[in-house]
Amino acid sequence: MSTRALILPALFCAALAPAAAVTAAAPGIELTSTGAANAAAAARKPETPDPRTFLFEGTPADFTESAYAETVEAMLGAYERDTARSLKPGKLGKVALKLYTASGPGLCTPRALTDAVVAALEKRGFKRANILLIDQQELRLREAGYLPVVRDDAVTDYKGSPVLALDTGKYFDAKPDSKWTYPECKLPSKEFRPAPEDFEFRTDARDTLSHLPMPLLFEVDFWINLPMACDNATIGVSGALANATLLNIGNSRRFWDNPANAQKAVVEIAAIPELKEKMELTLLTLEKYQFVGGPKFDASFTVSEKRMWLSANPVILDYLLWKRFNDNRVKLKFDPIAPEPGMFLSANSGDISLGSCRPADLKLVQVK
Repeated sequence: MSTRALILPALFCAALAPAAAVTAAAPGIELTSTGAANAAAAARKPETPDPRTFLFEGTPADFTESAYAETVEAMLGAYERDTARSLKPGKLGKVALKLYTASGPGLCTPRALTDAVVAALEKRGFKRANILLIDQQELRLREAGYLPVVRDDAVTDYKGSPVLALDTGKYFDAKPDSKWTYPECKLPSKEFRPAPEDFEFRTDARDTLSHLPMPLLFEVDFWINLPMACDNATIGVSGALANATLLNIGNSRRFWDNPANAQKAVVEIAAIPELKEKMELTLLTLEKYQFVGGPKFDASFTVSEKRMWLSANPVILDYLLWKRFNDNRVKLKFDPIAPEPGMFLSANSGDISLGSCRPADLKLVQVK
């Protein structure tokens, strides 16, 4: 596969529509060959580019493992080349993939995509036993085929990669005074119940704490986000940001009925230095996404595109999904998701900088 870089037109965030719309040169788009661009860059010896300013787009021939493998390898290679980032093992020798299975088997990270990413990481030197697969709920991981449907304590891996279910509680720092929590929001928990023996609520500090996934903070060189996309009444878009935050912590149910606190939590959790530092990139497939009724899967409101996006900037991915959701909702006479989810603005306010969705700040690299 080859790549070419495009300087994005002013309406990019509202567009990035069918691939044909950005394949040929158009007014406002400057097309340069990869070789010429690299030669010019080498002559200038620029500073290391900010990975969050790139968006890579791939177009797999189909959604088979072989097609995914070809596209994933090309996209990861383009990312490494253009951002000067390495996806090879570091001092810890481990890497993690954050899966999405919250909507059940109808809308989950495709196993063919996971297999392709695992193969690409093996090619870069990781051992399969050191490629961790992580998600929030053990039941959903079983339904999606990453663990046996019938529980077997002897099987805790998927094709040799360890599978970690956060709701088992094994992967949090359980110390009462642990600092590896998200404590800012004091919403009561929906996961702790009254003590039946005394008819009172237990006074437990965990009631307003959400524990962070320790393996992603301290046990891996980096981790890759592999979300799926659907609409969500609480935060508008459940995609790259949600999969990395609210679907990546303990005691998260307390946020889902409170949109203001949920969007605040998404941004603040994503900005936690230890989590942000280790999150290398998001790889999003548009094999299937849902624009009405999420996160409960409903095949009637799903769309499929032979397209994949890769970026170290989760904000642009969710912004583009929001635009797509609304385009499809309007076509079927559903109300658009409005106003624009507040997390897009708050993701780059004050001391928080997660990545921009402003067209002038981004470069699209098409991977062919």
